[in-house]
Amino acid sequence: MKSLKTPLILVLVFTLLSFQSIDKIIGKWEIDKVTVNTVEQEKEEDRNYIEFLENGIVNSYITNEGTIDTEHSGTWIYNEDKNILTVKEEYVPEEEYKIVKLDNENLIMKSVNKEEDVVIEIYFKRK
Repeated sequence: MKSLKTPLILVLVFTLLSFQSIDKIIGKWEIDKVTVNTVEQEKEEDRNYIEFLENGIVNSYITNEGTIDTEHSGTWIYNEDKNILTVKEEYVPEEEYKIVKLDNENLIMKSVNKEEDVVIEIYFKRK
């Protein structure tokens, strides 16, 4: 009986850990900085936010002078095995991001663009 308990416990632990990672993504994040090929880009707007909801919906907001200037909605899926976050927003092609860092306060995503030699990293702080 012991040999059966160990695999079941491991499955339970890994399942709980995967939900923790997904739970860490859920919430509202503010873009702190963006780099393109390691060069930091200048912010054009006051604030940029992205919000990941539990139901797989993603909302992004760009504000200027405190009011929402642009708002987009779409869907998101996190592939824990590959550590890839897929985001599909209206009017924007589906994009994949490798999660570089994810904790309670920080999220760093790196673009997964196989066709170009452009590497985009987006640094978020929890809002």
